[in-house]
Amino acid sequence: MSIIKLPESLGGNPDSYEKIVADCRAIQSDESLKTGINNIIDLFIRTGNVLKVTLTRFNQSTKRGELEKYCNDHATLVHSIEGLNYFDLRNMTVDIPMGMATPYPQTVKNLSEAFGLLKIEDTLAGMLKEFKHVREQVLNKEDASAAVQVLHGLTTALTTPLANATKLRNTSFDSRTHTFTFGKSFASMEEFRRTRINCIETEKYLYHMDRIDELYTDISGVVSDITAVRDVHVGKPVADMMSQSALVTAKALDLYGTCSLDLMAVSHNMTIVLNKLYQVVK
Repeated sequence: MSIIKLPESLGGNPDSYEKIVADCRAIQSDESLKTGINNIIDLFIRTGNVLKVTLTRFNQSTKRGELEKYCNDHATLVHSIEGLNYFDLRNMTVDIPMGMATPYPQTVKNLSEAFGLLKIEDTLAGMLKEFKHVREQVLNKEDASAAVQVLHGLTTALTTPLANATKLRNTSFDSRTHTFTFGKSFASMEEFRRTRINCIETEKYLYHMDRIDELYTDISGVVSDITAVRDVHVGKPVADMMSQSALVTAKALDLYGTCSLDLMAVSHNMTIVLNKLYQVVK
């Protein structure tokens, strides 16, 4: 089956989640693009390709966050730093990631809650299972609408958590320049200690990227099998559900990657703060 050519406005490189989302909406609004399932399947494959590009920004598999590594390697020093007099530090300017708009405690809390809302691994595992059902039914020339409906339900359930997670992330990061003192960032040395621990605990979400990549690689393989089948036609309701699932999936993976990069920046800058406080301890 040939793929209907998308309008030129939907073509071009490099690809991105933003562009995939735009193409999802274009397919949803253009009836002529829905006559072939491959147009929609292609969106899932492209999402996997963009995920691969996103992962390269992590350089390598993350086994231990930067802040966790620093604190494990300098445990005695960190204990001494957290024993400093808070009132001697209140006016010290602290390093923060570019665009961080809320103090460290709130930023870490928002990112942690955003990650928790997304439940990416569970969603992708469910999607993989249903795509396998779709593949089986397409190969057997059977109606795949029931499996597509389950697939759609999995991603629809993510819509509200995705919106809430996006709001949490955007509360803590914007495009402006912000300045924080130690006193504005932390109400006490105990809060500083708790924030450090919470940040290290949140770094666990960075370790999940390999599993997310593995799941989506499997999904890409299954949907590629579907594109190899000739003369596959789907009705408008099925096409609508699949394109909506592609849209939500792209948005969720985009946000997970964004939050991961944000968390890495927070972890890095908190390590810088600890190094500066070390100068006070010496």
